[in-house]
Amino acid sequence: MSAHRSPRLRSLLGLLPIAFGVAVVVFAVAGRVPPARTEGAVPATPARVITVPRLDVTPLITAHGLVRPDRVWQGVAEVPGRIVEVSLVLRQGVIVEKGTPLARIDAADYILIEAQRQSRIKDLESRRDNLEASIAIEERSLALARTELDRKETLRARGTVAQADVDTAARSLLSAEQTLQNLRNELNLLPAEMDQSRAQYSQAKLDVARTDLIAPFDLRIASADAVEGHFAQLGQILAEGDSIAKAEIEAQVPLNRMLALTRAGGERALAEGRDGMGSGLGAASRNVSASRHLTAQVVLDAGDRTVTWPARVERVSDTINPTTRTLGVIVVVDEPYRQAIPGVRPPLVKNMFVTVLLGGETLPDKVVIPRHALRADGTVALVDADGILAFHPVEVLFAQDGYAVIEAGLSGGETLVVGHLSPAIAGMTITPVEDAETLSLMTKDVSAGDLTGGESK
Repeated sequence: MSAHRSPRLRSLLGLLPIAFGVAVVVFAVAGRVPPARTEGAVPATPARVITVPRLDVTPLITAHGLVRPDRVWQGVAEVPGRIVEVSLVLRQGVIVEKGTPLARIDAADYILIEAQRQSRIKDLESRRDNLEASIAIEERSLALARTELDRKETLRARGTVAQADVDTAARSLLSAEQTLQNLRNELNLLPAEMDQSRAQYSQAKLDVARTDLIAPFDLRIASADAVEGHFAQLGQILAEGDSIAKAEIEAQVPLNRMLALTRAGGERALAEGRDGMGSGLGAASRNVSASRHLTAQVVLDAGDRTVTWPARVERVSDTINPTTRTLGVIVVVDEPYRQAIPGVRPPLVKNMFVTVLLGGETLPDKVVIPRHALRADGTVALVDADGILAFHPVEVLFAQDGYAVIEAGLSGGETLVVGHLSPAIAGMTITPVEDAETLSLMTKDVSAGDLTGGESK
């Protein structure tokens, strides 16, 4: 029997060390103190922030357009005739001064007509003088005829002359009156005939003057079609030229941007327009378009340099583009050719593509934030003194390319989040990191609206 139990006993004795080890582990774990829990301990999220500034803001719009002259001249043949002379300066691209003769049509026939009309006037003047002298003579003859009739009637009453003699004297008086009346009628009709002849003479003089094609103002020749020896038909265009006194650029500006640009000074300009230029929308529009509250600058990208010209807003176009919803704003550069400097500043040539900068009236002490800090729902992210994130709704006065001007919702001095937060949850803890670069760039963008330059760079 002992022989049969010895193997089982040996197995039980082998399990004892394992059981003891398990008991030790259980005892050690059961006697261990768990770590203490800290409720609500969430690490703070770093975020780039700026202190919201208050700045003087000048609204600025960037637009584009083509240069065109303010006046275009067409030299038309006002009288038909053969071209007998063409000036050497009548060449495309040549700049000519006001009063420069450009071409001449043969004036011989028109000079002859002028002489004939002048001679006709002299004939009428002589005729007038003769009529006045004849009337004076007939008036004396009439007086004599009346005296003779009175004498014959007196003698007939005495019985010394026959009635036939009285009738003859009466007929002589009537004939003198008729002759005098005819002369006076002819003299009365003469002024109208003289006026007509003088008008014909003036027309003849104009026709002689119109045989000369003369530059009406300082201009640059755009086309020259006059050829010596050719016959010019009435109304034929012999030359074309562009004024060099002013250059115009019609910049297409989005309507909402233009409204924001003129919002500050628009109401005042409208009131001034009604007072100074008459009531009505047309007068107000003219005053707003030429408002002193708007400044302008024309910029040309010349590759290695940027050339600028001071300009002024002169007027706005009469329609809004129905496709692009833009308004044409016409700016003017005075004396673009006189401002030209060879190798430095080219003249503003027709059809040159340029950039137009439009600046509005400066708005003092406005709350300004980076445009990218505006959230899609119309709020901004702010950090309070305890580092807690909150979202506040704001009302935007207008927004430029790099910044937005706030009309309501911020007063300045708030800590504004300008960096990207993901996730962005109200109430989360923020570690503010001042972003001096963003603030500097925004301030630079704001100051760019002051268009006081005008020199080449």
